Amino acid sequence: FCVDKPPALYYLYKYNMDEDFHHSITLYSGQFHRAVKKGNKDMLVLLEEGFAKITREEYDAINRKWMGAPLPINPDYIRYIGYVIISSCVLGLMLLIWNYALRKKVSHKTMEAQSTVKALRESEKKYRELVESVNSIILRMDTSGTVTFMNEFGQNFFDYKEKEIVGKSVLGTIVPEVESTGRDLKELILDMASEPDRYMNNINENMRRNGDRVWIAWTNKPVFDSHNRIKEILCIGNDITQRKEAEEERRHLKTQLLQSQKMEAIGTLAGGIAHDFNNILTTIIGFSSLLQMDLDKEDPKRIYIEQVLTASEKAANLTQGLLAFSRKQVVELKPRKVKELIRGIEKLLKRLLTEDVEFDIILDGPDVVIMTDISLMDQVLMNLATNARDAMPKGGKLIIEAKAIHVNNEFIKARGFGELGDYALISVIDTGMGMDEKTRETIFEPFFTTKEVGKGTGLGLSIVYGIVKQHNGYIDVVSEPYRGTTFNIYLPAVKMAADERKDSPRDIKGGKETILVAEDNAQLRGLVTEVLGRKGYRVIEAADGEDAILKFMKQKNEIALVILDVVMPRMNGKEVYEELRKARPDIKVLFTSVYTGDVVFDKGIHDEAVDFISKPLLPDDLLLKVRAVLEK
Repeated sequence: FCVDKPPALYYLYKYNMDEDFHHSITLYSGQFHRAVKKGNKDMLVLLEEGFAKITREEYDAINRKWMGAPLPINPDYIRYIGYVIISSCVLGLMLLIWNYALRKKVSHKTMEAQSTVKALRESEKKYRELVESVNSIILRMDTSGTVTFMNEFGQNFFDYKEKEIVGKSVLGTIVPEVESTGRDLKELILDMASEPDRYMNNINENMRRNGDRVWIAWTNKPVFDSHNRIKEILCIGNDITQRKEAEEERRHLKTQLLQSQKMEAIGTLAGGIAHDFNNILTTIIGFSSLLQMDLDKEDPKRIYIEQVLTASEKAANLTQGLLAFSRKQVVELKPRKVKELIRGIEKLLKRLLTEDVEFDIILDGPDVVIMTDISLMDQVLMNLATNARDAMPKGGKLIIEAKAIHVNNEFIKARGFGELGDYALISVIDTGMGMDEKTRETIFEPFFTTKEVGKGTGLGLSIVYGIVKQHNGYIDVVSEPYRGTTFNIYLPAVKMAADERKDSPRDIKGGKETILVAEDNAQLRGLVTEVLGRKGYRVIEAADGEDAILKFMKQKNEIALVILDVVMPRMNGKEVYEELRKARPDIKVLFTSVYTGDVVFDKGIHDEAVDFISKPLLPDDLLLKVRAVLEK
């Protein structure tokens, strides 16, 4: 039989025939189905053939008849169907509610995510704008020193593009492996990852792409990964090169000031010692000279006097060295040509040198006129040449070079000394043993020497220093161990004609004039009186300033010359001089002193009416000077 599936199943179940028949799957609602007993294929074939013969009209009629026939209804099915419908409705409603809530939650989460992404983008934008606009170097590097980020300011500062620096090591690009101070920066970079606290704030030397060295103050902060391990280091740097240079310049100036103060203090001490020592030497030399004059040339005692005078002259030279260092000896500056000055002492310098020292003089460019005391400048060159000779025990080369230079602001800034203007530069260059920095800092101090005991006084270079300073000049030294030494002397140039170098013969004459001698040292006063008296002069002695004025007023018309010690009790030489000029404006005065730092010359009383002779007073020198002043 053939029925629609629901009724067919109904009847099969009703008559317990469901195990005996086979049913096909549902094709569509109302479609006819075929059912035969299992295994009866012939019957199924016949049915198929029979169905094939049914016309369309017959199909429709059968369909209307069977589809319109009511089926028996089971109440349980209705209840089950109701449960299913209700459950389906409840489930559908729940699904609708769940779907709505899920959609709402997803929408909320989506909005939150979008808001977070937007905030992150804005934050990143602000961070990038801040990083790129700040006037500081900002970079990140990994623990090996490889750059992972550098802001635009840093790229411009070091002159690298982003693609040229990112991925490269800081060493060899922006950080030299060794600092100019000698510090190992390679070790510093590697230590930053293992000891971040030690390098939180660090100052080190960096370099630009063109090789220029700069100083940068860095603030470094480690960046950790999820395992609390350092993965990168954030570095923020600021250029402090100018500040560093200013600090170095201040340090250099402070060192120079301290050195200058020390040298000045030593000079004051040396000058004071020389002042007192010269008074003693004047007495020894003076009376020894008088005794020598009284002895016959064949007298066996004469040799003892000559030994005393020789030793006294050495002591006098020593005090003159101290005075030269303290810049308190008499200096007579006259215009001289530098080339002429050097050529004039060339032969003497050659005699100072040993045969294994090659000597050369280089005088290039125009000749320069300087104000100089030629005897003192000769001493400078001789002292430097002697020092160079002793620095070359196995021979070498000595060069004296002179040329004109202009001192500008760059020169002053680089060397830390000088004033603007034109100078003569005299360089004394040797190829000797040289010296280290510690030695260079002390070579101009009195009694400092690197020579063996008994082979040097330690005053040679201190005398050079003092004489150069008295010439308003500057001196510096360039030297390294085993690489020779160069002394550079800078003397101010002047625009005037140079005087000729002359040597006058010594013709000692006496006279009958009356001379007032004012000296507080009784031995010196007695010596001067004896020396002058032997040459026919009439001498009036005064023990101090007041005594000199009293005795002058009594015989002011007879007195032709007054010899005044600059430093005396009660009234000093300057004060006596002023009182004498009031009484007799035309009176001739000869001042005596150890150095020019005394009150007379500090007050500017150095004119044509005033003459000066330095102590120790040698008899011949005193007589020559007295005669010269009287005949002016």
